[in-house]
Amino acid sequence: MELERIVGAALLTFVQTHLPEADLRYMMVDSAEDQKTHRPMAPKEAPKKLIRYIDNQVVSTKGERFKDVRNPEAEEMKATYINLKPARKYRFH
Repeated sequence: MELERIVGAALLTFVQTHLPEADLRYMMVDSAEDQKTHRPMAPKEAPKKLIRYIDNQVVSTKGERFKDVRNPEAEEMKATYINLKPARKYRFH
């Protein structure tokens, strides 16, 4: 105990004599700040539900409220359409 007090006093005198006053203020450590427990703040609002379901199946994971539901029969009909106009050849003027 005595040795720690002597070493602490010697260190204090060394710091006071060799370091300028401006540097001393940055060396101070607030012991009360060390004792505090820092916890993250609680969110102000609950996070929005981003997963949307239709008929117990996931429709969207981005959270949009409306989803364009396409009829699969319409997609099949588009595949059967034929363009009656022949493609024109590209010609330079």
